[in-house]
Amino acid sequence: VLMKNLVNVCVGTLGWWIFGWAFAYGNPAENGFIGTGGFVGSEFNTYNSGSLGPDLSEGQSIQLAWFFQWAFCTAGATIVSGGVAERVKSPT
Repeated sequence: VLMKNLVNVCVGTLGWWIFGWAFAYGNPAENGFIGTGGFVGSEFNTYNSGSLGPDLSEGQSIQLAWFFQWAFCTAGATIVSGGVAERVKSPT
């Protein structure tokens, strides 16, 4: 069970970093349905006075918001996985 949850968090983290954040919070498309920017953390940092740092244009860093939403993403995946594992008989 512990290994399954660890795999859920690792795979969920990669998926959230590569696609999830961009789809949920990236630059909105013309139709406003899904985000089109921010894939693989591309909008996490900006150049401020010649140095690279966190984007604080909205009052808090995007990294902090990403981490907060990541926690919900991986917790949800772990809860669903646990519910399925409780009800499904595996051959092992």
